[in-house]
Amino acid sequence: EPAHRDVRRLLLIPGLHPQWQPLRTVISIQAPARRGPDMTSESGSETTSETDLISIDDFARVQLRTATVLDVAPHPKADRLWLLTIDGGDEKRQIVAGVRAHYTRDELLGRTIMVVWNLQPATIRGETSQGMLLAVEDEGVVRLIGPDGKVAPGSRAH
Repeated sequence: EPAHRDVRRLLLIPGLHPQWQPLRTVISIQAPARRGPDMTSESGSETTSETDLISIDDFARVQLRTATVLDVAPHPKADRLWLLTIDGGDEKRQIVAGVRAHYTRDELLGRTIMVVWNLQPATIRGETSQGMLLAVEDEGVVRLIGPDGKVAPGSRAH
């Protein structure tokens, strides 16, 4: 499966962030109009078209950082959302995450996650979200993305 689908799967899982947007929108890339139907491989899976590609400079603008989950509270106005207080190294923030159906409070507390750190804040059902956690979904199973070992909060992905 092409690598670009992995990136889209990370950032476009409905419900992980109620106001999810395509990566090219998050980093303000103006894609040219499509010139025809989406390209697919012989197997019917999606392939990369020129309008789906972003430059390395555009991708470099996205700050992916590790953060430690300090507190987990249910969103007062949404059954599927958690309010996470996270430590990103140099500051603490709140993010709203749509993983309540997939993770308990205890499974999230103390966990190191990857966060899109420089995402514009959004108000989601009256609560401010100052970032987006990264996760993948495979056949209905959601898994958070994080380092495979111990790292300091605020460590940047390269």
